[in-house]
Amino acid sequence: MTYPLQTLLSTLEDCTPTVTYHGAINADLQNMLRVILEEHTERMEIPKLARKRMLGLSVECLHNLYHHAEDREDAGLGTEQVFFSVGRKKNRCYIACGNFVSESVARFLEKRLGQLKAMSSTELHSHFLDTLAHPGRSTKGGGGLGLVEMMRKTDRNIDFSLRQHHANRYYFMLVLNLPEPQ
Repeated sequence: MTYPLQTLLSTLEDCTPTVTYHGAINADLQNMLRVILEEHTERMEIPKLARKRMLGLSVECLHNLYHHAEDREDAGLGTEQVFFSVGRKKNRCYIACGNFVSESVARFLEKRLGQLKAMSSTELHSHFLDTLAHPGRSTKGGGGLGLVEMMRKTDRNIDFSLRQHHANRYYFMLVLNLPEPQ
């Protein structure tokens, strides 16, 4: 489901962030945020498996932010608009990230996330295996498994927002709500 950006940000208001970042992103910063996140999650009182899941999904989100940075630069928007946050909300963990995308990418993401959310766990698993068996590459070099893995590891508990910024540029925000740690 698509939610307004303010609604998604307000859902983070009662959260306890572990790591939050807003600004430019490059390969060095992506790695630094990963290291910081690893250090901070070690101190979180969550089971090792949940911590590993959070770190894996965080790395995927950071990877996506980094590889789509050129969208912001092409639009003359600068690189200060990347948003990334990881933390806890009551007894659950969340990961939130956002960046600018073109209108065509926004429509693709909206359609793709809707399709994936509509799949059952079994269908997602089959889709994952099919994508592995018949890999394709996007113009960014991705194989299409990132969103599928996010859906699988959050049990499809993902919210997103697309907000038109100007002309054909949208701000895309994704919030992954991780299952309760066991």
